[in-house]
Amino acid sequence: MHFFSVIFLTLSANIDCFILGLSYSIKNIQISLFKNLLIATLTTLGTFISMKAGHFLLKIISIDTANHIGALFMIVIGLMMLSKKSQSDIKLTHQHLSWQETCFLGFTLSLNNIGLCLGASITGLPYISTCLFTFVFSVLFIALAQALRGSSFLIQIQSYTPKIASIIILCLGLYEFIV
Repeated sequence: MHFFSVIFLTLSANIDCFILGLSYSIKNIQISLFKNLLIATLTTLGTFISMKAGHFLLKIISIDTANHIGALFMIVIGLMMLSKKSQSDIKLTHQHLSWQETCFLGFTLSLNNIGLCLGASITGLPYISTCLFTFVFSVLFIALAQALRGSSFLIQIQSYTPKIASIIILCLGLYEFIV
């Protein structure tokens, strides 16, 4: 069952990569493959650190208590994301993402994953597969968003992706709380 939890967690945690990628695609700003890989690496590093912190908490409290706390953490994050208004895009003045902006995006996305991955670690999700899928989905979502540059489809779905991510996180937290 952890496999599905890892997939749902990493999909929902990394949907922000798609949203950011769409934001840059709408502005016709290219994110190169190398910069995409750097963003994914920074996001994965944040995921790993968060999961290590969650593992440390397991030494202090019981597994059942930790599982319920982690699940509640994900539920709260999902609810907060659902009630959150969309944030304004980062203002860029050129057509290619700079190194500074690349690092900033990677750091921002890793911070975004901290609470969620801390909770996931407490519920017992495995590090390796969570980090691997975080990396893969981060790269794929940004690449997909970049591939959609200039399409009318891109403008139509952008407003729905934050709500979809919120609902997935909320359902994952509920699932982990019940199981």
